[in-house]
Amino acid sequence: MKEEIQKKKVNGNLQFSLGQWNFKDAAEGFDHHILKSIPAYTFGQNMVLQLATFFFQENNCVYELGCSTGILAEKFLKFQSNKIDRYIGIDNVSEMVALAKKRLSSFANVEVVCSEASEYDYEPCCLFISYYTLQFIEIEKRKKLIQNMYNSLLDGGAAIIFEKVLSEDSYCQDMTNQLYFSFKLDNGFSEEEILNKMFSLQGVLRPLTTSENIQLLKNAGFKNVYLVFRSLCFDGYLAVK
Repeated sequence: MKEEIQKKKVNGNLQFSLGQWNFKDAAEGFDHHILKSIPAYTFGQNMVLQLATFFFQENNCVYELGCSTGILAEKFLKFQSNKIDRYIGIDNVSEMVALAKKRLSSFANVEVVCSEASEYDYEPCCLFISYYTLQFIEIEKRKKLIQNMYNSLLDGGAAIIFEKVLSEDSYCQDMTNQLYFSFKLDNGFSEEEILNKMFSLQGVLRPLTTSENIQLLKNAGFKNVYLVFRSLCFDGYLAVK
């Protein structure tokens, strides 16, 4: 089985082996690929921009975890630049960081750092953004990261987190899988590319259920956790300190 799916096409020039998906090789075509891969991707970004306005404080330091090419950071800074003291994007892929720095070079109040989010030393801040990032972090490291996020937030600050999720039961999971498969077909992926992407993510993508994600946030200390977005197997959460 492994030999049949080694180095198969995922989309465009992207080719990955079983369980070998990585963002280093996907960096150049990432923006185009992700728009076709996640339902309401741009709508979710716009939700982040709007939700953020409720949590600005005197110390307006914002962290984005997994900033990739800086596309969300650029939208955020254009939308709220005059209200932000510092915007710090963190990504562990140097190729992504290079693209983000280039895209954001015209903004004075932004910094892009190549680092593991779970190991970064955060300063007090009003907001964390994690847009489809935590799902790629090992569970124990994810717990540590969420705790660090909570500890670093000012009272009244928030974390806005979007994640791919598992359904709570097998029947719903089966229906969601088929609907998501159809979504990708409609966006121009071939059946072969969809399966190849699925196999490439084995052991790399580690989604949880909605209830498990909410419990992780509550375990870290967040008292108010809201489900603010859902589309097929994708959730958006707002966690307020």
